[in-house]
Amino acid sequence: MTAGRPLSRRQLVAGASALAMMTGRGAHAEVPGRPERIVALDWALAETLVALGVAPLAVAEAPLYAKRVVVPALPPGTADAGLRSWPNLEALRALRPDLVVALEGYGIAPARLEAIAPVRALPIYTAARRPLALAREAVTALAGLCGRER
Repeated sequence: MTAGRPLSRRQLVAGASALAMMTGRGAHAEVPGRPERIVALDWALAETLVALGVAPLAVAEAPLYAKRVVVPALPPGTADAGLRSWPNLEALRALRPDLVVALEGYGIAPARLEAIAPVRALPIYTAARRPLALAREAVTALAGLCGRER
């Protein structure tokens, strides 16, 4: 409560997200071996995987990605993971991914996904306001995870 008023839903979600980021849950999850079945909850991360030659198992809002992003196209058979901000948890469980990649601080808390698969939440848009440098680091991180450093 603030000044005798209950927290708004937005304040509660922002606080919970900040707590998840500060505790690092999911941000740097250990990924056993080299993941082959990767779910991308962000389109830029999905594009990066495709550019690295890695076919994502599923992408959030895959049909909308196909209409709005177009190039690079998702490989045939890429499943729809649900919404970018709130993926379909039942569908993800059924897909049995090795790894879920998402943007840090956006959408569902990584802790909710960790029961399904390791999560790598990559920071791009932060208070430091260095999105280009962080995007480069994200590409390097994804390439390293997938064995596509070159």
